[in-house]
Amino acid sequence: MTPSQGLNYKRREKMRLFIAINFNEEIKDVLMDLADDLREQGASGNFVPYDNLHLTLVFLGEVRDDELIIIKDALDYVPFPDINIEINECGNFRDLFWVGTKENKVLNEYVKKLRDYLRQEGINFDKKKFKPHITLIRRANFPEGVVIKTPRASMKCDKASLMQTRFVKNKPVYSEIY
Repeated sequence: MTPSQGLNYKRREKMRLFIAINFNEEIKDVLMDLADDLREQGASGNFVPYDNLHLTLVFLGEVRDDELIIIKDALDYVPFPDINIEINECGNFRDLFWVGTKENKVLNEYVKKLRDYLRQEGINFDKKKFKPHITLIRRANFPEGVVIKTPRASMKCDKASLMQTRFVKNKPVYSEIY
């Protein structure tokens, strides 16, 4: 008898997950206004859809379903502090165009505590240095003369969310699962 024919066999599924701060409509509208302005000036690339705008705190990647409880415990165990996010800069990592936030020691400390908890529990995650940013365009291409008007907006944050990425018609769709 093969495992798939046997009783009590459970296939371990993997989910693509990350921990993020989701934005309110005001912040998303400001970011979309910038995206629209850049499009009108001839910028091209893969613009992030309105519903996918977020600030990644910890990218977990492919996670087994049996690791999920530990990740949820991290969100429960590490208290979410009062955080005010202020958008105040734009930049790029190679061809990824992003909107950044004002330096925030409280946010940085929260991310450090989350990562420490996950590390101690043996959960793998992307270890890149945390640089708070909102991806606006992937594979960005700007014609000469584009003027980028850095948006200004702020938001009081009340939680971090565990997010899942699914691909629908080869496009990422993010949904909050915890």
